[in-house]
Amino acid sequence: MLSAVRLVRATDTTSKEETVALPTLPHAQVLVTLGVDTHADRHVAAALDHAGRPLGTRTIFTTPGGYAALLGWATRFGTVDRIGVEGTGTASGP
Repeated sequence: MLSAVRLVRATDTTSKEETVALPTLPHAQVLVTLGVDTHADRHVAAALDHAGRPLGTRTIFTTPGGYAALLGWATRFGTVDRIGVEGTGTASGP
């Protein structure tokens, strides 16, 4: 994709104006990190951008359809670069 840019060149006595075509840079790609807090029937996920800024949260059912929905949701923000999942077999408590 090209975009037109108007340049004005000035010398001591004259100025010259011309239009040149420059490539348009794509938007910076957002790399998404997905963190998942696991539970028996539902998981809670948070999506962050490459700078750690929150993009959103989502709760899904622990089914194949829920996992597919989670990945589809996360890819709407950009490219999923990393996924961190809370380790199973741990318990909260005193």
